[in-house]
Amino acid sequence: MNTNNNHMIITSSLRLLLALLLAGAALSQQAQAQPSSTPRDDFWRTDGAVNSIVSTNGVAYIGGDFNYVGPASGAAGLLDSLGGDPITGFPKLNGTVRTIIPDASGGWYVGGNFVAADNTHLQNLIHVRADNTLDSAFKPNPDQAVRALALVGNSLLVGGEFFQIADNQLSYFVTLNPSTGKTNIIASQLRVSGVVSAFAVVGDTVYVGGQFNNITTLNGNQRVNNPRTRLAAFKPATAELLAWNPACSGGFEGVKAIVVSGSTIYVGGDFTSCGGKPRNGIASLKDADGTANNWNPNAQISNGTPNVNALAVVGNVVYAGGDFTSIGARSRTRLAALQAGSFGQADANWQADANGEVNFITVDGTDILVGGKFTVIGGNIDFNPANNQTTQTGGTNRRGFARVAQANAAVSNWGPQVSLLKPAQFGQGNATSYALGVQGDMMLLGGDFISFGGVNRAHLAAIDLHTGVPTAWDPGADQTVRAMALASSGVYVGGAFTNIGGASHSRIALLNYATGQADPWDARFQTGQYISAIATGNKTVFVGGQFQKIGGQDRSSLAELDAKTGDATDWNPQPSGTVNALVVGISNNVYVGGQIFGISGSSLQYLALLTTNVIPAKQLIKAFDAKLDGQIRALALTSDALYVAGDFTKASGQDRVGVAALDQFTSQEVNPWDAQISGQGQRQVRAVLPVGQAVYVGGQFRAAGGENRGRIASIHPLFGAASSWDPGADGPVNAIAREGNTLIIGGEFTRLGLHGTNPNPNTDGQPVPYLAAFDTRPAISSFQKNAAGKYTFNITDGDGLGSSLLLQTSPTLTNPNWQTVKTLDILGLQDPVDDTPPAGTTTRFYRLQRQP
Repeated sequence: MNTNNNHMIITSSLRLLLALLLAGAALSQQAQAQPSSTPRDDFWRTDGAVNSIVSTNGVAYIGGDFNYVGPASGAAGLLDSLGGDPITGFPKLNGTVRTIIPDASGGWYVGGNFVAADNTHLQNLIHVRADNTLDSAFKPNPDQAVRALALVGNSLLVGGEFFQIADNQLSYFVTLNPSTGKTNIIASQLRVSGVVSAFAVVGDTVYVGGQFNNITTLNGNQRVNNPRTRLAAFKPATAELLAWNPACSGGFEGVKAIVVSGSTIYVGGDFTSCGGKPRNGIASLKDADGTANNWNPNAQISNGTPNVNALAVVGNVVYAGGDFTSIGARSRTRLAALQAGSFGQADANWQADANGEVNFITVDGTDILVGGKFTVIGGNIDFNPANNQTTQTGGTNRRGFARVAQANAAVSNWGPQVSLLKPAQFGQGNATSYALGVQGDMMLLGGDFISFGGVNRAHLAAIDLHTGVPTAWDPGADQTVRAMALASSGVYVGGAFTNIGGASHSRIALLNYATGQADPWDARFQTGQYISAIATGNKTVFVGGQFQKIGGQDRSSLAELDAKTGDATDWNPQPSGTVNALVVGISNNVYVGGQIFGISGSSLQYLALLTTNVIPAKQLIKAFDAKLDGQIRALALTSDALYVAGDFTKASGQDRVGVAALDQFTSQEVNPWDAQISGQGQRQVRAVLPVGQAVYVGGQFRAAGGENRGRIASIHPLFGAASSWDPGADGPVNAIAREGNTLIIGGEFTRLGLHGTNPNPNTDGQPVPYLAAFDTRPAISSFQKNAAGKYTFNITDGDGLGSSLLLQTSPTLTNPNWQTVKTLDILGLQDPVDDTPPAGTTTRFYRLQRQP
């Protein structure tokens, strides 16, 4: 938890907010100002929970359970085909991308199960121009996922799971005009009975694979059934269905990959027979009659059904990827190089096993590019049937995307890492890469990830608050980080780790601000589980958690360490239980909170105020007793109050759920302040941060300040009312920090923007995993015109720093004399403001400025 807020810097600044272009009585341009409840899109995310945040000098230091930090790229992103570097600018897609093909003009057709973030009227199939703009005229909008695309002449072939597309009731397969997105003649002639997953185009012939078992054609006005199991071929120009009929059967998904090499058609899937012969997941077929060749690698898997999802042919080698543990008569896990001749034996000298499913293989010069669900690829994976466990030897850490040498199966570090996190509605497990499009010197990678092109950061990272991008600071802890505190020379970090900053340090370390290297300072943590609270004192460091020995002394869950030597001082309050939060007050007194059942020889529970006097009988300030009935998770101290947060329902004799404001000397309430935390058994506050005219609270609750607020809220410090700030998280908020105009929150959420009493956490809001930043400067949240031609603005004063705001207007940006429309004295709440533009006005600019 962030318990040390002494380094928060509060600034006020001018912000140009809004330009209205007025045409007569109508608005011709929308406001460009973002409401403060909308997180910054440029702020990078993590792929796991954030437990602690501290901030100083324009940098936010975050700690938790993550291993990756990356941009909010969405489910597809561009990269340079030479260096493998990510390229920004591609439209953000929320969902899953399944298939990508170039449009032959520098742009792309993209299919899957997604919506375009910049144009939510476009879904599941889009055209992106060469300049990375969405083609809004191309809007077939299939109602379900698209799995396969191909361009043939003036037709775009589309296969998938849909039942309606381009305003027509057409299922599974359709051909569209690639410019307009409208259906053409083949759409009404060929009807496929099940999901289409793959196309291969050779000259004027298209091979199609999927889950279907029948294709109907037109004979005059009559529909004719043509049995075609999982695989078929047709002429797109004439809609002629060919007699070619290998009849692949068995399995569920059927044929998922097709590659043509000369007179041979290679197919992959989960079938058990194909071309008239038993074939497990992979087969070689004759283009003349569809019968199977003798080639039979016979994919197998230790448990379940083998799948071959991807195929590529280079000379006399067939590369196969999918979900299998043996193929070509050798132990090969999910990726193999097979001889194109003989029966398809796996190359004895080429092995690049993957620890997760492989979904595509693309040939690139002397390498292959491989995508899927893996996190390690290369080396050997051996399966032990006795304990149903696998053992991996060697391999390279690559998330979802890798370059593998054709010559020796070596895996390089080329290309971006892919976040393991995916939208909640697409199921459990790691995110997956499904498709790669190649065009000139550009590649487009797609999947169900929400970020790619990020950096590896093990449990710790530093984010530049101006750019939103991680700095080079990379200490790399080997286990969870739970707590941090700022010092003059670096950051104190506590958790469950044993190695950090390039050195062996158990549970606590001091990391250099510039290098991230661990300082020689060593607390010598010896026995116990973790450090969960840190606060800096006068030449000492206070640490709390769950432990028995630290600094060379027996210390039960709480200790004071010398800031130079790491030795434990004689101070030893001996709490019974776990310490979750610490904050240092005046005279080096220490507030201690947690799951505590007695401290310094007393029976005091949950919260205590201690002096640093080493005489045990005098350590506890007995007059300080908040009479809490539940544990403390976070503490924050201001000149006016001690804010306590946790699981309690009573504080100082009053009904106070989750958070309370106490007099820092007497433990009595500062005033009858009630944040009104509530929500269906979820009434836990894990983080509290008072700033100006706002008290930010985060945790696991559904309402605060008299309003529906999902797990994060801003509460007025005098009235207890919630402000209009409402990010709405789908999971707990663990940490809150603020510096300058930026508020940062971290936790276990994966989506923000959930509002109302019963939001659906899988579909509502937007994917924003684990970490988010908000601009706290004053903003115009909305405006509208009434019947009299008057414009009404709703203005939010950020987090309410208490100074007045001036709403000013000008006909030009360069005018030195801005006219004040109104002076606003608002305390973190919204005020409506009216303004009537002069008759004949065509352009009018507005800005907010804090009054000096």
